[in-house]
Amino acid sequence: MPQEIKEYCEQALEPEYSGPRLYILLQPEEKYFSLPRVKTVWQLLKKLALPEESALVIRNGTLLTPDLHLQANDEIIVRKVSSRG
Repeated sequence: MPQEIKEYCEQALEPEYSGPRLYILLQPEEKYFSLPRVKTVWQLLKKLALPEESALVIRNGTLLTPDLHLQANDEIIVRKVSSRG
């Protein structure tokens, strides 16, 4: 995610928080936003109201499991997925 994306996030969740933030690209909507740092992928999905089974979380091209820790200023892709039978 380029630097200009950090500067132009469509939405900042909890804008009053001035500490480290995560920068998120939500797909397939292609919506960019930032939110205060959360500790794990599971907490991120919970904050986004997404069940673990309904999204892939990616950092630097690597899929993350719900128990992995996130770092301040991480650039994350959250890709919604669904199964159609």
